[in-house]
Amino acid sequence: MALGVMEDIAYAEKTVQLIPGTTLVRYTDGITEAFNPSDEAFGEDRLAAQLTRSAGQETEPLLAELVAAVQRFADGAPQSDDITCLAMRYVRAHTI
Repeated sequence: MALGVMEDIAYAEKTVQLIPGTTLVRYTDGITEAFNPSDEAFGEDRLAAQLTRSAGQETEPLLAELVAAVQRFADGAPQSDDITCLAMRYVRAHTI
């Protein structure tokens, strides 16, 4: 869901418990809506497949490989939107 694009929108809240080692990836639609010369979108299926291939990697190589995969897919087609992604890894719970 797009966040912060319209004022006065009520967003659903949900709590998810992460286990140590979980990686959370956030991305803009410039990732999934990157087009190749045949006007095909990178899409969510290719994104999921790329993230599956990168499972277990540290966050920086994971993101570098994701952006490289999008660029290879685009194959020189003009970029139509920003390509932004963020990966966070939950390492362990902090105890006091």
